Amino acid sequence: MTTNRVVAFDPAILTRIHHSVNFGEPDVAQESAIWDIWLDRLKKKNLCAKPHELEDWVKETTGSRKRAVLSGREIRNIFIVAQTLAGTEGQDVKIARHHLDAAYKYKNDFRKDTEHQRIQSKNLLAHRPAHN
Repeated sequence: MTTNRVVAFDPAILTRIHHSVNFGEPDVAQESAIWDIWLDRLKKKNLCAKPHELEDWVKETTGSRKRAVLSGREIRNIFIVAQTLAGTEGQDVKIARHHLDAAYKYKNDFRKDTEHQRIQSKNLLAHRPAHN
């Protein structure tokens, strides 16, 4: 079982867990290595339109301090969405830079939307009148 929502567990469930491992967010070097692993897999399967452009995109993206660090699952999902986008163009399924741009934008927009919703919910709960 894996989760990033331990706080949502009922205490009875927690008593049944014998061992847990906390995987925190990867640091910049770890994240870069994850991007490279996925990019290498795609290159080996000949799924990159222009591998050097994708490598440049990854370097630019991981070098950006304007965004949060992504988990391995989020990175994998970006590549899956990029591959899906490439496949909808009716050609060979070859991922190009614009596919990664679009997939990353979708991920980033979703993250911003969910963070905004989380903050709004938290604020609503904080301002809720106490029941006596």
